[in-house]
Amino acid sequence: MPSLPELRTLVAELREVYQPIFGHSELSGAASRNSEARLRDVMAVYHALARQLQRPLRVLDLGCAQGWFGFNLAHAGAQVLGVDYLEENINVCNMLALENPHLHIRFKPMEIEIVAGFLEKDQFDLVLGLSVFHHLCFNDGKEAARDLLDKIFEKVPTGILEMALASESPAWAAAQPENPDYLIERQPFYRVIAHHATHLSSSRPLYFCSRRYWYLDGEMSEFSAFSDNGRGRRYFFGEKMLAKLYRTTGERGEINRYAVEQSARFLKSPPAGYEGAPKLYQFGEANGVAWLVQDKLPGIMLDELIRDGKPYDERAILLGVLKQLAVLERAGLYHADVRVWNILVGPDGAPRLIDYNEISEAKRDCVWPDSVYLAFFIFVNEVVTHRQFDTEPSRPPFISPFNLQEPYRSWLMQIWRIPVGEWSFGFLLETLENLTLSGKGAAKGGDSAEALWMQSIEQNLDSLNATVRSMSQLVLKLHEVVTAKNQSRKSSSSKP
Repeated sequence: MPSLPELRTLVAELREVYQPIFGHSELSGAASRNSEARLRDVMAVYHALARQLQRPLRVLDLGCAQGWFGFNLAHAGAQVLGVDYLEENINVCNMLALENPHLHIRFKPMEIEIVAGFLEKDQFDLVLGLSVFHHLCFNDGKEAARDLLDKIFEKVPTGILEMALASESPAWAAAQPENPDYLIERQPFYRVIAHHATHLSSSRPLYFCSRRYWYLDGEMSEFSAFSDNGRGRRYFFGEKMLAKLYRTTGERGEINRYAVEQSARFLKSPPAGYEGAPKLYQFGEANGVAWLVQDKLPGIMLDELIRDGKPYDERAILLGVLKQLAVLERAGLYHADVRVWNILVGPDGAPRLIDYNEISEAKRDCVWPDSVYLAFFIFVNEVVTHRQFDTEPSRPPFISPFNLQEPYRSWLMQIWRIPVGEWSFGFLLETLENLTLSGKGAAKGGDSAEALWMQSIEQNLDSLNATVRSMSQLVLKLHEVVTAKNQSRKSSSSKP
């Protein structure tokens, strides 16, 4: 067993006592950081992942310093490998390991870049990188640090990273990205789980990152796929659950926050008679992110069925959607975004309205036309014609019944014959339920002048929309060409 004087000598030789010395409070008084708060966050992630895997974890501690986090994790049952490029740090760690032979922990003097090259896929369950990657940004550049993190997460599915900030005072700060998210934003799931003060900064973000798990409210769950809509929203699809992660900072921050709050409000207490709403498991907001976890409903989106030319029952879709809209209406609620991309068609062919954040007391559509009924008529046109309309530069005005095939033309004609003030989704539902499917097909002959006029107007406006879209695409291409030429000229002029 090593003696305390030997350990004291090794500690005295350190360039910096950055962390507490495990098991030796008498040697930890000069530590640069009190790491207890960070340890609580690290241990919370460790235990959540261990519950998920139902076994102790294999942990890689990059830039382990005096090994304090590794020893605490090993004490909790982990198998730990700590690496650090400073041999004096590893000397202290090895001495402490001799003091604790019952722990599964070992250390190697090695640079992170070399470690990343030797990693095998799923060799470790969890990687720690606590305030180490700013040194790589300084030495090799932020692009290299970003690529290195990508390489690490290709082999280790989950990580906890603490990032230094460009606003800090040391010389390395200028080499840091303005937003530390930049280093890890290519990982599917990442979020700040805490901020901790350092001896150099009042606050550094502590991230959880993973290509396999989401971590919210202390619970972890596996996902097999994710999508990013480019507006600060990411969706993670597990076997039975769906997690939505919305950024609440930046230009769309308030919109995203409201979306989560509205969805949670509705899912916590759907109106009586509303069937098919998914179970809400959790929701919350912290550190610039709002989230919601709900049941993952089976099915395929209606817009995908239309895009892929797959068959569906138009009447069943319209009846199912109207039943849900009628229940909402009786409760004084309206869905402001009834679109083919917000309809999930289940394995039984039954539709479910999604995008619950668009449900509120406001009786208006989210864009033109403001009327929820006129907007629904456009939806009817898309469902019946199996055509998804382009929304740029605006939704096409296919509102009238006159371009629809029978019997849907006759159905909506009934609605058009009554005063607008008497329109309701309940009435639409009732008339469609009573509608016979006989005579299905395009209406022929007997069209009134009004019908012919409306058909022509809508078709003409649809053609104009297509022309505007083509011109917009041409302008974008010309802009790209001009931008590329300007950049080429600047590059040429800067050469000696």
